[in-house]
Parts: sequence; structure tokens; C-alpha cells
Amino acid sequence: MTCRELQWWFAVPRVGDRFGGAWYDRHTGEITRVQELARPIADSGLGDGTVQIDIDEWTRQPGTDDPPTHQRTTLIAALTTDRAEFRKVTIGDDSTQLGDPDFADSWSGGGSCRVVDDGRFEPIGDRRYRTTTATGAGAGLFELTIGQRSFRCLRAIDLPAADGTEEIGQPLIDLESGRTLAYWQYRPTNWDADSASWLASHPRTEIVVDDLVFQRRNCTGRDEITLTVYGLGLT
Repeated sequence: MTCRELQWWFAVPRVGDRFGGAWYDRHTGEITRVQELARPIADSGLGDGTVQIDIDEWTRQPGTDDPPTHQRTTLIAALTTDRAEFRKVTIGDDSTQLGDPDFADSWSGGGSCRVVDDGRFEPIGDRRYRTTTATGAGAGLFELTIGQRSFRCLRAIDLPAADGTEEIGQPLIDLESGRTLAYWQYRPTNWDADSASWLASHPRTEIVVDDLVFQRRNCTGRDEITLTVYGLGLT
């Protein structure tokens, strides 16, 4: 299937595209983060076919009355024949662009608009996979229900490293529109000293790839799910 979004920012780098999403703590049901466009996606004015995507984000700590924090992210990006590419990324006061050291490692992964289930992730049990010599990110078709709406989706497993040293991103991509509807992450157990107790208190949430165990929790340390504006029916 074809998904023209930036990996995994849920925005297609073209003028006028719709973008946005909300992060929910699965345990409390609270919204912990929201991303939305600060202004419509427009031509960057650089004369190279890129667009500028200005994103406003607020985050809050669930279970507290602390006020949310706010941050602006600006992406300069391009959509080519078969790739969605970052060219410059500014998050708060920090900026990096194509040609800078480490930019390719941080912002050039994936990028291909073609998402294929070619048998790379062979199911060998409940939430257990063995990788094959195939290279696709697809990992089976699933039905996703959000409220009263149901979708047929391709599950993708964004496994950047075979040695279990990095997070796994998992989007559910609508077969009809090619847009991400829901997204969550897994992180290696060796990232957290409390991983054993976390897995014990969150049963049946782990994923195992080639005998490496990953916890369903993101960079905040919490178990969160993202629902995009397409999943929420806000487009």
C-alpha cells in the first residue's frame, strides 16, 4: 500500500494537507499530548518544491494539575515520486537540516511511501515474531474500531535495528486512505531498570521479536496511544 506521510509524523508534505493527533494514557484515559497545525501547510518559499509544516504541541503530566507545556515544531519537507522526506527540522530552539552531522540517522529513516507486508515478520505465537530475510514493514491486516467507526488497516512494525537497541514504532494505516489512524511505541527492556515490574503490572502488552522483548511504553515511560485526526474523524 502507499502511505505518503512523513515517518511517523502523520503529515503528508503537500500544500493544504490536514494534520493533528492526540496522545492518550491507556491507564487513566487522560490526554497527555496534542499536536495540531499552527497554520495551513504551505509552500516553503525556497523554490525547491518543499513545504513548511508548523506544528503547535502541548503536553501535560497525567494525574496532576500542573499546567501544560507548549512547544513549536517546524518541518521543511518534500514529497517526491516515492518518498516523503525531511529537509529541515526545528524543535523549540534546536534546528538541524539535511547535510548536518547525524541528520540522516535521526531524520532519514524509512521515507519510502510504499509499505509492504512481504512476510518479514513471521508470527510464531501471541505477540511473538521471528524476522525473515524479507525487508517490508507490514505485519498483517487488522480491523480497528474507534467509537462507532471501523477501519481495515495494515499494521506496520518500524524496526530500525535488529539488535533491539532502539524503539519500535507501530502505526495502523487505513487501507482505503493510506493514512495513519493509530500509533504507539515499544521500547527495549534494557532501557528501564523497572522493566520487569512494568511487564508484570502490564500483562499481555509486550511484543517479542527474535527473542528480544519490548515494552509497550513510549519515551515518557508511559503506555500511550496516539489517535490522529483521521482516526478521530476530524478531517
